[in-house]
Amino acid sequence: MNAADFKCPQCDAGVSPNAQGCHACGARKGEGRWLRSEIYDGIGVDGDDDFDYDEFIETEFGSGQRRKTTKEKFWWAVAVLMLLVFVGFVTGC
Repeated sequence: MNAADFKCPQCDAGVSPNAQGCHACGARKGEGRWLRSEIYDGIGVDGDDDFDYDEFIETEFGSGQRRKTTKEKFWWAVAVLMLLVFVGFVTGC
């Protein structure tokens, strides 16, 4: 008997005699018998035909148009000031 003699009982694809499952259809061997594969994509969503990516981004992350806080404005001003001081120091002005 060779490896080509072993077939998956679900889809009839050739499988290794030591295989724990079928590479073609996903059926698996459990407790001495083959079990039918379950269609499972990992997240439980049937399809993404009506998935709106832009709506998802808006819902999860917002529009991105938020106002800077006073603390953020302060640190931006400090950063710009330090940059100007550094450039002035390097150029000798």
